[in-house]
Amino acid sequence: MATTPGGAAFVTHASSMCCAASRLSGRSQPDSGSLRVQTGGPLIDGPIAAWHARRMENQEKGNSDMTSSHEVVPASSNAISVDAKNWAVITHLSAFVMFLGIPAVIGPLVAWLVKKEDPYLDAHGKEAVNFNISFLIYGVVSAVLIIFVVGLLLLPLVFVTWFVLVIVASVKAGAGEYYEYPLTIRFIN
Repeated sequence: MATTPGGAAFVTHASSMCCAASRLSGRSQPDSGSLRVQTGGPLIDGPIAAWHARRMENQEKGNSDMTSSHEVVPASSNAISVDAKNWAVITHLSAFVMFLGIPAVIGPLVAWLVKKEDPYLDAHGKEAVNFNISFLIYGVVSAVLIIFVVGLLLLPLVFVTWFVLVIVASVKAGAGEYYEYPLTIRFIN
């Protein structure tokens, strides 16, 4: 087992040349996402189960060198799909509907309600909705404080902070990371 520069663990194995050759020749590989293997420990499935099954097959054939190739298999079978990452980015960036005259909380709320079955999207949706409700409150309070001149400084600060944090959250979501906005009141748990 090794790690990537970002700290994610991965495993390499020898059957990647075979898999790469079959991909080039057009032959299809069985879907490793449906494979489940009992290893003497916990039940594993997905890419790790496929790797484990190929490893056991190679060991039965007498091929014990499992580190001669470079196929990367994620260490977790709960890897976040590209579709989920894209929807999480959309959830955060949908706050920019504010520039169309719609309250910023509406975009993330709609995106979250559409895809909240996925735990990754549910977490990002709740976070985005909570953040945008919080910053709506901060914006209203800052606008009221314009009467006392303090709002003239606070309102632009709130807006710039909101804009930057939405971008940061979108980038983190696209990278498959969970992100918690700072300065957020947790209305939805």
